[in-house]
Amino acid sequence: MTVKLDNNTQTRNGGENTNPMTRTPAPLGNGPLQLVVSGIRQLTPTIRAFEFRHPDDLDLPRIKAGSHIDLPVIVNGTADTRSYSISSNPSRADIYEIAVLRENNGTGGSKYVHDHYQLQQTIFAGMPANGFQLSNDFGPSVLIAGGIGITPIKSMIQTLLGRDLELHLHFAAKSKNMMAYRYKLNTMLADNVTFYASDENVRMDLKSILKTASDDTMFYVCGPERLIQSVLEYADTLDIDRLRVRYEHFAPVAPADNDQEFTVHIKSSGQTVTIPADETLLDTLLDNGIDVEFACQSGACGTCTVKVLDGDVDHRDTTLSDDEKSGDDDPNTPPGQGGVMCACVSRAKSASLILDL
Repeated sequence: MTVKLDNNTQTRNGGENTNPMTRTPAPLGNGPLQLVVSGIRQLTPTIRAFEFRHPDDLDLPRIKAGSHIDLPVIVNGTADTRSYSISSNPSRADIYEIAVLRENNGTGGSKYVHDHYQLQQTIFAGMPANGFQLSNDFGPSVLIAGGIGITPIKSMIQTLLGRDLELHLHFAAKSKNMMAYRYKLNTMLADNVTFYASDENVRMDLKSILKTASDDTMFYVCGPERLIQSVLEYADTLDIDRLRVRYEHFAPVAPADNDQEFTVHIKSSGQTVTIPADETLLDTLLDNGIDVEFACQSGACGTCTVKVLDGDVDHRDTTLSDDEKSGDDDPNTPPGQGGVMCACVSRAKSASLILDL
């Protein structure tokens, strides 16, 4: 793909682009990490890769496989952010790369990135975070990706190859032409990758994949919700410990149809807030001016944890341990009290909760 530079764009060595046909792209965002768009590549007809560097060619903050970054977008005239997995090799400190699927019927973030991010544009992004980490175990790994879900999986593969560990990738998409990084993955993995193209009637047999894996295999899954749920259901059927299955959602998890309204009492202010059945605890707290840090909004990173002083929690996250949920990891918490919950996805089983906010 050919991308034209804008006129008066300042080059990284301080020089000026004198092309009269272009102009400098305006900086975007207000995050703490300043980046410059240093490369744009078309990976598939609908997936585009964006490369970012430090404006002074310094090292970027070090990351681990599975990390994501929040990038600024403007949707319906309002400044917002979207999280994108970093697909580049985590051992590199000179660049971050993301791959963005253009979703014309989505919320508008991907269209904005495709249509407005330009070479040499300054981007003020969030700091990288990670809710989808590799295990510290050194057994074999099975990686399962659906569509654009290959982005964090690719970085995991590069790390696992560096550890010289046994692995196999199962990658499904509508067609081979829709598989981002397919040629690179084929080169890296050779016999350790299987591609599944729907238009060729090649389907992934998830039950067989899980059943034939060794008892010490770790599973990593990223893709559509139906793919993740199928893996979890087969894992349960085959008595595979959920701790051996790690996954990441594409987007915030929507409330379920049978969710009920509940209330929360804020200890510090005495404020009582009602959480509607069709809204998350996180969204309602933020709407009521109660500040809570958050990142993934899918229960995978633990950034939005809040301490629960009383009440019965319906935990729906994929990151907290049983001790964290019960409070047993905190010696200052009396037995049977406390613990934390992820405000982005978890709800109350009881009619109300008391939060230490």
